[in-house]
Amino acid sequence: MRVRNEEILGQKAALESDVVAWMQQHTIHDLENMALKMDRQGRSSAEIRHLIDDLVTMEKEFSS
Repeated sequence: MRVRNEEILGQKAALESDVVAWMQQHTIHDLENMALKMDRQGRSSAEIRHLIDDLVTMEKEFSS
């Protein structure tokens, strides 16, 4: 069981690093476009929209 947990943690870390890399190369506008595309496909974009809201809030805090 311990090996399986380590595999899961390793996969999670790899996924998180992919997310960080994606965010370094894209903008909030790109996320908004992705959410719109998901909406058009009938997929839920709620999590992305929450992320966008959080990022906009953080951006405002850092720029003030």
